[in-house]
Amino acid sequence: MTAREHRQAALQALADARRIWSEAGDNVTEETRTAYDRALNDHHNHLADAHRLENLEDAERRMAEPTTEPSTLAPGTPNPPETETRTAEETAELEERAFMRYMQTGQVAPELRAIQADNDTAGGFVVMPQQLQRDILADMDAEFFVRSMANVISMTQAESLGQVTLDTDVDDFSWTTEIAEADEDTSLAFGKRELRPHPVRKLIKISKKLLRSSFLDMAAYVRGRCAYKIGYTQETAFLTGSGSGQPLGVFTASDDGIGTARDVTGDNTTTEIAVTTLKDMKYSIKGQYWADPSFAWLFHRDAVKQLAKLQDGNGRFLWEDSIVRGDPSRLLGAPVYMSEIAPSTFTSGLYVGVLGVWKYYWIVDALTMQVQRLVELYSRNNQDGFLIDAEADGQPVKAEAFARCKLA
Repeated sequence: MTAREHRQAALQALADARRIWSEAGDNVTEETRTAYDRALNDHHNHLADAHRLENLEDAERRMAEPTTEPSTLAPGTPNPPETETRTAEETAELEERAFMRYMQTGQVAPELRAIQADNDTAGGFVVMPQQLQRDILADMDAEFFVRSMANVISMTQAESLGQVTLDTDVDDFSWTTEIAEADEDTSLAFGKRELRPHPVRKLIKISKKLLRSSFLDMAAYVRGRCAYKIGYTQETAFLTGSGSGQPLGVFTASDDGIGTARDVTGDNTTTEIAVTTLKDMKYSIKGQYWADPSFAWLFHRDAVKQLAKLQDGNGRFLWEDSIVRGDPSRLLGAPVYMSEIAPSTFTSGLYVGVLGVWKYYWIVDALTMQVQRLVELYSRNNQDGFLIDAEADGQPVKAEAFARCKLA
C-alpha cells in the first residue's frame, strides 16, 4: 500500500469505529467493545504506516537532489555535509552540539569542519562557538566585579580599538561674531596606549569518567570552569596589571590610565584608613559622576573590616549596612564592593582601595577562544586536559572619574 492508501484506510477505520459505537447505543456489549477497539487500532496502525512511508519518500527525494557544485575532493575522500540554509539560531545550536562532541570524544565533527572551514583544526585546536563564548563572558560578568561594572566591548575583526584615553580635553569655546575666523584648538591630546586584546591561557583537567557520563552537562561544566579560570586571571590584571602584554589595572599608577595625581593619602597612617581621607576621595571626583550607577568603592575584605568600624566626630558609623539581601552596603552614600583580588597589604605607601565610575574602565574581548584537547599527557591520572586560550585587554579611560586610597 502507498502512503495515500494507508491514509484512506485510516479514515475508513475511524469511520467504522464511530459507526460501531453509534449503532450500539445503550446496549454496549463486550463484542461491541472488541470491534470498536479493533477498528480504532487499525486506524492508528494505518496512520503510523503512512507517516513512515512519507518520511522515507522525503529522504529519498532529498538524496536524489543534485548538488549545486561539482565535487573537487580527491578520490576516496568523504563528501562534506550538504550545504543548507540555516537560521542563526540553528547554526549556533549545531556549532555548540559539535563542540560538545569534541569535548566529550575528541573528534572534530564534520559539521564543525564545514561551519568553521576557515579555521585550522588539524593541529588539535577547535574554535569555541561564539554563542558559547558569549555565555562564558556573561558568566564572567556575574562572577567578577570589574567585568560586571565596566564597559565591555566585543571585537570580532579589528586587532586594536585604538587610543581611547583623553589626556587633554578641547579648550573652552570662544565667543565670536558671525564672520570672524574660528580659533584653532591645540590642546586636544589622546593617550599613547592602545586597547589591543592580549592572549590568556588556562588548563582545565576533567576526569575521563565524567566525560563519558551522560548525566554531566558538559556545556554548563565547561562554561563554568572557563568563566572562573579565565575570569580570575583577567580580573587580577584589571586591578593590578602592568599594561604591558596584559590589561592596565586601576591600582597601577600610569599616565596611560590613572596617574599619581588621583592618589589620595590625606590623614591615613601607614596601616589605617582615615575618615577624612575617604571624604577627600569622594570630593576629589566631580559631582556629576556621583549619580552614575557604576559609581562605587572597591576594597579587599580586610579593608572593609576596618571601614565598618569607622565613626565620624559625633560617634556615628560611616558604614551603612544594606537591609536588602544582595544589595551592597554603602559608605558616604556610594555602594561598597569587596574583591579578594584587591590589595590587602597595609604597609606604608601602598594602595588599599579605589572609588570611581567603573563604566570608564573599558574591556575589549576578542571572540576567538580556542580549545586544545590533551589526551595522553594526563592519562596516568585518568584525565583529559583542555587548554583554553582567550584574548582580552582593559584600561581606565578617564582618570578624573577615579580616586585611589593610598597609605601614608
